[in-house]
Amino acid sequence: EPVMARLIASMDNLALIVLDYEANAGYDGLRQTLPAFLDILRENRPDTPILVLSKPRYARERFETALRKARLQGAAFQRDLVRERRERGDTQLHFMNGARLLGQDFDRCSVDGVHPNDLGFWRMARTLGPVVNRLLLRNEDIGHA
Repeated sequence: EPVMARLIASMDNLALIVLDYEANAGYDGLRQTLPAFLDILRENRPDTPILVLSKPRYARERFETALRKARLQGAAFQRDLVRERRERGDTQLHFMNGARLLGQDFDRCSVDGVHPNDLGFWRMARTLGPVVNRLLLRNEDIGHA
């Protein structure tokens, strides 16, 4: 929602913005809202690092190929959008593929096939922590994989 982007952009002392709303918006919602959301953030926060994070793998993907296809489609859209904007000069915009968050046995990381359990949260923190640190220090690119 544009109002959320304006609210986030109006906050004081923002060192980093992490956008991780694909799971709630769905692919169509993400495609319709993410470009404008980024535009609003950049109007007020031109130099604040932004990390666009695609959703992690769900355990149900092992049995529901449509879920896997949708996740891959969403990740590709976000990756390509970030790449395009970086090529136009927004070097403080970054993408991380959420498939990296949980490891190869991602199906053990949720309580219900979707929502993280303790192991899932621990792995997310272990994976995201170094990325966040690098972005906050602004001394290293994260690779955009």
